Amino acid sequence: MISITYLVAAFNAFLAIVMLISNWKLNKNILSFSFFLLIISFTSVFYDTIINGGSAQLLMLMIGYSGPLFFMVGPLFYFFMRGLVDENYKFTDKDLIHLMPFFLNLIIIMPYLFKPVEYKMELAERSLQNLSFYMNSSMVYLPIWFDTMIRIASMLFYILWSIVMLHRAYLEKVNVLKGAIRKQYISNFRWLNVIAFSSLVLVLLHLGLTLYFRFDPEMYFINTMEDDRLFLISVIFNSIFPLIILLNPGILFGFPSNRILNPLIKDSTVTSEGNYSYSVLEAADKAKTYNDYFDGLSKRLMQFVQETKPYLDHDFNAEKLSDVLEVPLHHIHFVVKYYYGSTCKKMLTEMRYQHAMNLIRNSAKKDDATIRSIVYDSGFDNFRDFKKAFRKNEKQKFDHWLKANT
Repeated sequence: MISITYLVAAFNAFLAIVMLISNWKLNKNILSFSFFLLIISFTSVFYDTIINGGSAQLLMLMIGYSGPLFFMVGPLFYFFMRGLVDENYKFTDKDLIHLMPFFLNLIIIMPYLFKPVEYKMELAERSLQNLSFYMNSSMVYLPIWFDTMIRIASMLFYILWSIVMLHRAYLEKVNVLKGAIRKQYISNFRWLNVIAFSSLVLVLLHLGLTLYFRFDPEMYFINTMEDDRLFLISVIFNSIFPLIILLNPGILFGFPSNRILNPLIKDSTVTSEGNYSYSVLEAADKAKTYNDYFDGLSKRLMQFVQETKPYLDHDFNAEKLSDVLEVPLHHIHFVVKYYYGSTCKKMLTEMRYQHAMNLIRNSAKKDDATIRSIVYDSGFDNFRDFKKAFRKNEKQKFDHWLKANT
């Protein structure tokens, strides 16, 4: 039976890869967070294999790469948070200092990588279902538990630093924002805090287990536990990352800023070669404020919908609206939610309903075939969806209304 830890790790890894492929051109911070999730997934599988057993060959391979990768967790999390709160952030040569522990550990672990396969396989086999043995073993020069404590200290430093940076950015900007954009700002701040504190809990859990397995080699603490509380806590907090991103993908764009909020506003100009180009910064300057940007987007959206009636197309949805207006999808959802108090799907359904009802009321014929044809031409996929929309709006059944009006 596959462990739930493996399933959560696989989902985290899948989500990280999807984010990496889909968003890296728009938001470079995705690179850091995606690799962060991938390493978190690797860590979950690594420790689950040691604690609950599994393939010794797989564990042998993971042991060799665990040290350097774990030193990347803290810097990657910090790069992600810094990129969200600082719109002028650019990776420079000075940032390479954050990667020094990774490269240093990679050098230190080299002798282990060149040891005989028999030696590495024996370590892996004896470590299966024996985390205490693994923690108190030495791969090269230092005991593994000591190396683990250094990595944990590094992760704690970067996560706490990120939390402080997050709060400073929030206090600096929240009071100058108003209206809908302020709501988005506060919402993103809260969700980012959940991610930060979830990461902190996982690191503290890692710290606690390391200390117990170092100073409690007989595993008295684990053996006396009546249930899998630590396992359950670990799974829950590992699951928080994908759930938050799926529920609120807008947090990947961080705090509202001209550079983040306007990645696709095209201020088109014709170059000397006759090609169209645009400047994100010029478009941001033209928008002037966050409120002006979203006010303008809401007007563009409604003008486009009213003039072209795209909802008559059965396949039209928020994604196509995003493509037509050339703005990120989550901006479309944000505008519809906060300016019109609805979702894109509900808004399109309401417009289809209003269009169909106008035609039905003005139609000389109100037989079943005529009405079904009007409903279909109005963008509804089936008559049942129209009846559902009618009952929601008119608080009665369509058949009763039709009988009273024919």
